Amino acid sequence: YFNDLNNFMNKVESVMQGELYGIILEPDFLGYIQQNADPSNPDSVVTCVSATNIAPAAGTVRSLVERINSTIDDKRSEGHNIFYGWQLNLWSYPITGAPQGVIRLTDQLGFDAGRAEIHNAAEQTTLYGIQAGVLSSSPNFLSIDKYGLDAMGYQNTPDPANSTWFFNNDHWMNYLYYVETMHQTSGFPVVLWQLPVGHINISQSIS
Repeated sequence: YFNDLNNFMNKVESVMQGELYGIILEPDFLGYIQQNADPSNPDSVVTCVSATNIAPAAGTVRSLVERINSTIDDKRSEGHNIFYGWQLNLWSYPITGAPQGVIRLTDQLGFDAGRAEIHNAAEQTTLYGIQAGVLSSSPNFLSIDKYGLDAMGYQNTPDPANSTWFFNNDHWMNYLYYVETMHQTSGFPVVLWQLPVGHINISQSIS
């Protein structure tokens, strides 16, 4: 992994020659761990990477993340002009009874209760990333996904107005509220990762 990361940065720099380039790190990696690890604590999940060694059970998720960030920061000290950060996930904080995801909770719970759950999910997901070390070694931003058509297609319906992947205006405002909470929790800018599918309020025909 670290050989590949080093080779990647060297090859990019050979083309960019001091120009700014960006790295969004590990989409979904921390999300799956937060969602599934027991206990859900990045300091308790064993990895083979410590700050100084690579060997079985040498470190934790936190030491792995910190070493990745440190590797990138070392390249900046060599003159690479890198803008980088870790991507977190809307779906990584488990919420019971949210079949269409956290952003649409206001549909099910009402505005106030739904917004409270959205705020909590955004805050807990951001704090998890911070505990995992994503803000070590001077990154520039955090990143957040937007649900994609590549996952959980069984939740889609023939009518696009009911599709998980189309947001109406309320859903987009919920999304921005989630992002705002991430920013307030971390103090970092938030980059929106993945292109949005669309904006739809109602439909008159099956698509």
